[in-house]
Amino acid sequence: MGRRLDLLIVGKEAIGQEALMERPGHYLYLSHTVEKAIERMQGINFDGVVISSSVDPEERNLLRSMLSIQIPDVIVREVERLDEPSIETVVQEMEREIRQAESPSYNIVDDAFAVTCPLLRRKRI
Repeated sequence: MGRRLDLLIVGKEAIGQEALMERPGHYLYLSHTVEKAIERMQGINFDGVVISSSVDPEERNLLRSMLSIQIPDVIVREVERLDEPSIETVVQEMEREIRQAESPSYNIVDDAFAVTCPLLRRKRI
């Protein structure tokens, strides 16, 4: 499974949504205001952020600009509501994308048939 992911969920309806925090494989941090979310960003390098549409557009833009400065490679998703089915789907998609970005990729070059002998190389005239 790998390391646990730190995900921040921001929205006015985050109050009373403690059931969202009980997810295996990652830590979910709930913030009902952008100010609280920015405070949490000071100490935690989040892997992903979910922003509800209940957040004012100006505050949403402020949060996005702060994220781009402090955690430039964070994945940000916006959702209509912070209800359990939609959050579950978004968190699973984010987790898949983060794990895929973290998985190592290898390029294998097979040059067994490359000509390495200097005598066989073409000479320039």
